[in-house]
Amino acid sequence: MKRKNKKKQNRIKPRSGKLWAVILRLLLSRFAVKSCMLVVFLLLVFLSVRFVIRAFTVEELVVKGNKYISRTEVKRLLGVKRDESILTWDAERGRKRLLRSPWIRDVLIRKDLPHTVVVRLWENEPVALLNRKGVMYLINHEGTPLERLNQTVPFLPIIELRSNRKGTLKEAVKLAEAVRRESMFSDRNIRIVAASPRDITLKIDDMLIKVGRGDYEKKLSRLARLEDTLVQRRIPVDYIDLRFSKRVIVRPVKGRKQ
Repeated sequence: MKRKNKKKQNRIKPRSGKLWAVILRLLLSRFAVKSCMLVVFLLLVFLSVRFVIRAFTVEELVVKGNKYISRTEVKRLLGVKRDESILTWDAERGRKRLLRSPWIRDVLIRKDLPHTVVVRLWENEPVALLNRKGVMYLINHEGTPLERLNQTVPFLPIIELRSNRKGTLKEAVKLAEAVRRESMFSDRNIRIVAASPRDITLKIDDMLIKVGRGDYEKKLSRLARLEDTLVQRRIPVDYIDLRFSKRVIVRPVKGRKQ
């Protein structure tokens, strides 16, 4: 009996081994099919993304709001190249590059698919020329140098600092802005000499005006009315003092009194 049982067991083992082999082959074949399908799917996705990236390229750059900085300079600072993918190009990085220019106060970049990059600029306005040790610089309303010049610009006031005291340049720039707003001084040769925030002198052509600090629009308005009177009466003036709120001091040349 024992011998018979052993024979039966020996017969069963080969059959079970074959069964497991069949199951394993089926599993492997299904895994291989799924793996192949996954590889094909990923390849299709890769090719599709690559096609889309190549299809959406930069072909046009539109620059708006630029008055002082050229389109060529904007393109150079932006760092975008023709036929570069508009999808992968980093607009925020381009914005930071543009803001390095002292001429640019703020910038907005928009991607207009499929092929256009639009750049909207807000520029710093030059308000005066700063004479720094004989070298002229265009400066904005904060006194920040925008560009070095080899010659003066006739329509801008020239600021000469006689002191580095805090606030001196700031007050001189405020006066320069007020002068520019007064249209009657637009064609005149204007210099602003600032020795301190409270000691600021304005020179319009050959006329010397002690301005002091603050209330620049009111002082210039009084000066405009006074100048008309002086011209009509043909009074030669050594200097005019506008530092006092309730009176104006006019010192005539050659000993002539007010």
